[in-house]
Amino acid sequence: GEVEPPPEVVTFYEQQLEGDTIIYVIDRSGSMANGELEVAKRELLRNIAEFSDRAEFGIVHAGGHG
Repeated sequence: GEVEPPPEVVTFYEQQLEGDTIIYVIDRSGSMANGELEVAKRELLRNIAEFSDRAEFGIVHAGGHG
């Protein structure tokens, strides 16, 4: 049979994530002030850059406006 490729493995906020599809939930509330949202964005962009071409991911914004 066909050999399935290994799952994606990335690290987000020091937590190892593994899977074929990764969904990120990004908090945009007031608790993310003082640069915290920028840190989350950098982590997210770093992860996306590490994905293979077959990776699937989604981004959900929680809290905040817009």
